[in-house]
Amino acid sequence: LYPAPAEKKKKIAVVGAGPAGIVFATTAARRGHDVTVFEKDSSIGGKVRPGSVPAVKFDYKNYLEWLENQVEECEKLYFLKFSTIQQSQAQ
Repeated sequence: LYPAPAEKKKKIAVVGAGPAGIVFATTAARRGHDVTVFEKDSSIGGKVRPGSVPAVKFDYKNYLEWLENQVEECEKLYFLKFSTIQQSQAQ
C-alpha cells in the first residue's frame, strides 16, 4: 500500500504538522523525497491534539498515535520547530 517511488527526488518543505501536513509529508518521504516539516508546536496533530484530551474522544487520540507511528517509520522526514513573529515579539 505504499506509493510508487518518485521518478525525480525533490527536497520538500511542509508548513504545519497537522493531519494533512503529516499525511502529505509521510507520503512524500515514502516516495523517496527529502521532506522537512516546519511546526511551531512541540508535537504533531495541530488542532486535533487538544480535541483528543477528553476520554470520550479516544478515536482522535488513536488517530494521533497512528500519525506519530507513520512519522517514526519514515527515514527521510525531518522536523524543525519555528516561532511565529508574534511568539518572538512576546518573548
